[in-house]
Amino acid sequence: MNCKQNLPRRLTISFPLWAIYKTPGKNSLYDDLDRLVFEHKELGFNCIRVDSGAGFIHDLHGKKRGASEIRTDVFGKYSRVMRQQGDIYGDGGSCDLLGNLTDLCKAAKKYGVYIILSSWYYLHSYWFHREGDIVEKELFELAPHKRFMAFAEFLDYILCELERERLDGTIAFAEIFNEADGLPFVNGYGGMNGLSDEELSAFKAEHEAAIEHLRKRHPQILFAFDSYTPWADKRQIPSNMQVYNYHDYYLWDIYDKTFEKHPELFSGTVTEDDVRQSRKELRPAADDWYERVCLYNNLDTALSDKTDMYLEQELDGSFDLYLKKAEDNLKNVKKLLSDYPDIPVVCGEGVSYVGSKYILWEEKSEKYWELVERVMDMKKKAGIWGTVVRTCCGPEDPCWNMCKEKLKYLNEKFLRD
Repeated sequence: MNCKQNLPRRLTISFPLWAIYKTPGKNSLYDDLDRLVFEHKELGFNCIRVDSGAGFIHDLHGKKRGASEIRTDVFGKYSRVMRQQGDIYGDGGSCDLLGNLTDLCKAAKKYGVYIILSSWYYLHSYWFHREGDIVEKELFELAPHKRFMAFAEFLDYILCELERERLDGTIAFAEIFNEADGLPFVNGYGGMNGLSDEELSAFKAEHEAAIEHLRKRHPQILFAFDSYTPWADKRQIPSNMQVYNYHDYYLWDIYDKTFEKHPELFSGTVTEDDVRQSRKELRPAADDWYERVCLYNNLDTALSDKTDMYLEQELDGSFDLYLKKAEDNLKNVKKLLSDYPDIPVVCGEGVSYVGSKYILWEEKSEKYWELVERVMDMKKKAGIWGTVVRTCCGPEDPCWNMCKEKLKYLNEKFLRD
């Protein structure tokens, strides 16, 4: 494994991805970024993965845009149910993304924590724009085959800002795009766009050129390829990546399976069209997000005990299958990287995505935590450089206060020789 000497031997990664999008408001849980990093350190995290603000902070020529006007209720009132969404980032309004990122990196330097920079712009970050935002218009008018280099340049401008403040040493690594092989303007999740080998080859070459640009400009920083799956399409993996970051949602489908068996858990009071209307004057989200937000807004919280019981039963009956799935995922990552034996591997997202803040089965289930621990042990034994405990894990999430000891225990165990 070829890591920079200044970086930790292993990374315990947390995922408060929208931390720098904080705005004023009584529910702004990221208002104090120094406290945010201190709390991470207390719980055994030495690495935080966030959206960098690429595209919001500078224009295409490197000129600073100034503060952004942010909408935090990205699906209106329906956001309040969803994890990693809602008024947890304040009431919206003016947001100094560069200032916030700088403050985050200063705190990281103070506490010996590292930052992973990524961008969710074409997947989710554009949700934060207000109606008619000129930045959104500019970035969506960019031809798809120009986007990798454009966002490499946005990242370059940000890294130059951090270098001026002598904060670049806090960067564990950086990515041009999160889930680059699932981007809707490339081949989409599951290869749904059906692009030809020739067009995929063109996107790969553009990704490689963008990484090369960044490597020349910032040789002290590692640049990663981020995949949404352990079964990535090899046609999209850039040959000059310095880190391979994969996402391992081996428990994702437990919710689908449970909910399909128990439709009585849902009220049916919210329709998908209701959720779509929440973005009526805004650029639409992907269809699966309207479906997901609708689903979790319809979950009857009065039946939460039954929901927990059914989920526990599902895991109890399929524990070994989920463990095997995680093992198969890890084996395939090793197979994918057979041509890159020295590339550090991290798992930057994983386990599941539970949409509702009111489903607390994961937090309460000892069986769930047993599975998470065994998978983390498996990854450590395989030599993975870093991993998350789970995706939904930050000060905005119920687990942050409910499961402090579990988080600390798992992180310290992963770091221990």
